Amino acid sequence: MYRPRCVVAAFLLLLLRLPANAQEAGRIRELTASIAEGADRETRRSAITKLLTASGIGFELQEAGEPGRSLTNIVATVRGETSKTILLGAHYDRVAQGNGVLDNGASCAVLLNLLESL
Repeated sequence: MYRPRCVVAAFLLLLLRLPANAQEAGRIRELTASIAEGADRETRRSAITKLLTASGIGFELQEAGEPGRSLTNIVATVRGETSKTILLGAHYDRVAQGNGVLDNGASCAVLLNLLESL
């Protein structure tokens, strides 16, 4: 199964919003810490949906997966002034090392920061 990497999200953020300032970097660190505190998928999903709600960003949860493996996607939509669509993604489950900060809390934080900016 293909999983988007943080490099893609970071690259897109750089393309859209160069340069990031200290305040924005602090916000990304704050978002990453909030997500990385979660020890399991459900807790991390809850942290992300709380952040989306606090930012006034609409979202829906979509069940996905295969037999024996239940997954839930968080789909946030920000309407723009054009009909063009950009799809960005990151997984919010984690590896044990580093509380999943790099795999994949930071990518989720970068996407949340981008959504807030849009």
